[in-house]
Amino acid sequence: MTLNISSDNDQQPVSSGTSETREFATVIGLFEDMIDARHALSVLRKEGCPREAVSMIVRDRKADEGGPAQRHGAVAKAVEEADLNGYSQWLTGLASIIVAERGTFLVSGPIGAALAAVTLDDADELDSALATILGDFGFAGDEVTYIESRILAGAMMVAVTSPDPAIRTSARNLMSNDNAVHIGAARTATEVADAAIELLESPPEVYDASDVVVTDVVAPLQILIDGKQGVEWARSLKGTQVVDRDGIECGRIENLIAEHAADDEAEVGRDLVRYVVVSFGGMLGIGRRMAAVPIEHVTISDAAAQIRVSRDVLQDAPTYVAGAPFSRREEQVVCAYFGCTPYWSG
Repeated sequence: MTLNISSDNDQQPVSSGTSETREFATVIGLFEDMIDARHALSVLRKEGCPREAVSMIVRDRKADEGGPAQRHGAVAKAVEEADLNGYSQWLTGLASIIVAERGTFLVSGPIGAALAAVTLDDADELDSALATILGDFGFAGDEVTYIESRILAGAMMVAVTSPDPAIRTSARNLMSNDNAVHIGAARTATEVADAAIELLESPPEVYDASDVVVTDVVAPLQILIDGKQGVEWARSLKGTQVVDRDGIECGRIENLIAEHAADDEAEVGRDLVRYVVVSFGGMLGIGRRMAAVPIEHVTISDAAAQIRVSRDVLQDAPTYVAGAPFSRREEQVVCAYFGCTPYWSG
């Protein structure tokens, strides 16, 4: 493939992002081969690039084509179509959106959050929301037109927005090494980057856009037992026996799912736990299923956990798939099944 590196607005010295001076820039790579795009994401994750700095946009052609309704949400279907299941818990703010006159897209990161929340003003009414957001992040003219056209044609966009020149340089290099067909960079106004990051960290319900339809979105949730975000008090509960309302053993605690603490430095407490993931069934660990049970239906003690439903109700609950997106649609299905009000609306 021909490597097309755009004219670069990021060549002048940019600060390293101290608290006094934070000057952002965004590096964008376009990939026509999804294997190359996934490898770029893999390297970004492996090298410790801040996950909140990474954006992704890819067209969801299956959604545009329509088809039979499926049990899982739009985000899960789009992630599966793009073969991004391995990254769904690393990419932040995953959302499925419909952009007027452009189509359906799977987006994430600060650019995705800004796009999901955009409302065009009168001056931009002839522009697409995608082009407007790319412009807001510092890209202009023919480059915006080219980037949008390639995304519409099916290329995946991977971007890094950061005040750290070392992070941006590393991103440029890996995009080049992974056969990006276009690499561009532009300064991004601090207020734009800050606003996008604030949207990214906010619950999905803050979105109120008339120009972009958010069909499904993954809320900022934290897995408390498995993975790097795990906390010690939660890990001690893994494997705890679960009994049903009649005291009959029905499974084991596999994980806890919680909202993020408001203070980034604070440990997530028990008061923010929203779901208990219970594993059950199977033989010798083979064929076991999992279900996310709303915390309102669970009482946890030192010796065991009790759910306030029968074992049969648990076994017929919607399946929870570890590592797959747990989006608002999945949450709504779970809450409806167990007959409880979603925590974000009550």
